[in-house]
Amino acid sequence: MSARVRWVLRSDRRGLLVVEDPRGMENDPLPNGFLFAVEGQPEVHRDSVWDVAPSPDWRRVAYARAYTTRPGESDSLPPTEWRRLAGRVGLSESLVRRHAFPTSGMVAAFGAARPFVIDVSAASDTAPARDVALPIAEGWKLAWNADGSRLAIGAPGDLIADDGPAARWRLVDPATGESRGVADAASLTQPRWVEGPTLDISTTVDLSQRRAFRAGDVDVESGDGWIRTSVRDGTRLRVSRIVGPGIALTTTATGQFVVAIAPNPSAASYDPPNHLIVYRILRQ
Repeated sequence: MSARVRWVLRSDRRGLLVVEDPRGMENDPLPNGFLFAVEGQPEVHRDSVWDVAPSPDWRRVAYARAYTTRPGESDSLPPTEWRRLAGRVGLSESLVRRHAFPTSGMVAAFGAARPFVIDVSAASDTAPARDVALPIAEGWKLAWNADGSRLAIGAPGDLIADDGPAARWRLVDPATGESRGVADAASLTQPRWVEGPTLDISTTVDLSQRRAFRAGDVDVESGDGWIRTSVRDGTRLRVSRIVGPGIALTTTATGQFVVAIAPNPSAASYDPPNHLIVYRILRQ
């Protein structure tokens, strides 16, 4: 098992979306995990998703929850497994069956999706972000229209692969899920991902290399396996402090969030020795 790391920053660098995208041996679809963070607001972390997309103003984030069946020994799924899948999705069995897609080329296995929208701007330290589930059993891919008034739902193609694009798009109301017509991919706003390292048991990430970022009045540096920050006061630097182990990949505008690859102390013998981590730095 390996995983690709990718991220996108808001235009002012005060927002960050980072994704860990596992890949199987046959490139079969596997659910991802993401962290969505905006400086000054609580971060949002979700696992088991097919796709995630920030709204153009980064006030909302949409993700498609991933649901999968248990692989069967025959070439079809028993009715009990379809009922179990529909129960997990929380929608009717007929709707889930209509939009389910295969997740394996070797055995009878299927996946389903359901989109959720979170208004991050309404969250606080005392009121966590609320996940609003849309009554839709789709969401292989997600995107937004240019002004953020519509959420685009992408359907999978006939040949399913983990990195397969959407075959077609339709627009829905992001508050209710009501249909609002179809869309062309070129008209949609989609993240311009930065591809990071691949985490794999056979691939070594050199954590000793030196990297540096300037974030406001904070300098973020990594070298010799450790990440450090130094706060600048004019032309002077205050004493640096250690954030944690690893190598920094990117940081938000003021250095509040640092994306890094770090050693995984709990990795099993068949797991990659390093893992993706996002440090949240508290200013003193």
